[in-house]
Amino acid sequence: PTPTPTPPPATGWPDASNTGYSVTLTARSGFTVNTAGTVVENLDINGTLTVNAPNVTVRNNRITAGFFGIDATSNARGMIAEDNVIIGGGDSGIAATQAGDMIIRRNEIYGGVDGMKIAGFNMQVTDNYLHSPGGGADSHNDGIQCYGNGTDLVFRHNWITWKDTSTISLFEGQHTWNRVTIDNNHLTNAGYLVYAGGTTASNVQITNNVFGNWGYAHPVTDWITKTGNVWSGNKDLSGNTVSAP
Repeated sequence: PTPTPTPPPATGWPDASNTGYSVTLTARSGFTVNTAGTVVENLDINGTLTVNAPNVTVRNNRITAGFFGIDATSNARGMIAEDNVIIGGGDSGIAATQAGDMIIRRNEIYGGVDGMKIAGFNMQVTDNYLHSPGGGADSHNDGIQCYGNGTDLVFRHNWITWKDTSTISLFEGQHTWNRVTIDNNHLTNAGYLVYAGGTTASNVQITNNVFGNWGYAHPVTDWITKTGNVWSGNKDLSGNTVSAP
């Protein structure tokens, strides 16, 4: 397999120059992976890539999404999705809500209703560039929606500029979450930038983020100050400290 590219510098934000594929691609229609350990790389995929086996690596591809770009089923534990460009998606660019132990990094995702749907356990979502969502006036777009119960979800060093509902959402009462880290992200251009889970989330850490433009009185809603929750180091575009709501 092609070696994994060097990650972008920790001091720089993800953008089109340091995310996505960097090789010549071969055209292929959407398909399903059923064999453990498969490496899917260097393809220009038209349609949904369904991952239905453990320890699959999806690397250096362009995916013009169907309903999903990458659809990770309950059998997809251990998936790595890295250095892909995912365009569109009637629902979301990456749907990974049924398994866990996944790494999703350095992907550029744009043009769909939601960038990602994430749940499960031990999910590492880092260094992704999500921008320019699609959908109509009633799409209720989310950059990353935590859709399903989740434990040990980490969202770190992503650039998410989205619209309408949120950049990262844990909607109170929709599911339950425990140990969620939202750290060192650049989040901008939605109504609320973060929905923090309220009473149905615990041990939520929102730290060291840059909050850009938002539509309401505060960039974050459904935040509860309680044991296990941490709010620290969050700033606006001018470098001013943003206090907890």
